[in-house]
Amino acid sequence: MKPKAKAILINSSIVAALIYQYWKGTPFSIIVITGILLLVVANLSMMFAAKKRSAPPAK
Repeated sequence: MKPKAKAILINSSIVAALIYQYWKGTPFSIIVITGILLLVVANLSMMFAAKKRSAPPAK
């Protein structure tokens, strides 16, 4: 799977889960804080994983 498609799937699933939590009654401020943290951590981990895969093997 291409990194762009993977990023879109992961980010949209996080947003969908946050919308569901808002629909269930979680306060909006908690949703915003959690969303920012989750999206940043998910995107950074994808970025580091992609860099690790593209790095040449160490000798």
